[in-house]
Amino acid sequence: MSAYEKLVKGVQWILDNRTSYQIAKDLGINNRTANRYQNGETPISNMTLATAEKLYNYYLEEMGKMEKVTFEGIEYTLTQEAYLTGTHESPYYEATGIEADGNEVTVTWKIKEHWLNDDGELNGLLEDESEACDWDNPMSVERI
Repeated sequence: MSAYEKLVKGVQWILDNRTSYQIAKDLGINNRTANRYQNGETPISNMTLATAEKLYNYYLEEMGKMEKVTFEGIEYTLTQEAYLTGTHESPYYEATGIEADGNEVTVTWKIKEHWLNDDGELNGLLEDESEACDWDNPMSVERI
């Protein structure tokens, strides 16, 4: 992926995941300007380099604050909190993340056996989700 493609993905991530108010407040970019990029009224390709630089640096800063997880030697940045999903008979945890080049992924974790009954369902004893899975070792990562 080229540097330009990385920049565009980072800028787009900020536009998709932050409000125009947040962008304006945090970066000093006019709220209406940010909103025009968000709703497609003004294409990102028409953005000034100064604005693109601010948004991309903001993206890098935001990614630095987020939790990381490694799977098969590759580090992923989680862009949301993991949540319980799956079927009643086969629950698991899942979260969205991104690769270093900006591609979105879904990260999944297997629930530890002692929280499941013989049928594979949650046994109702789990009170603290921090103990639900081996959070350092996801069971899979798939590109979205």
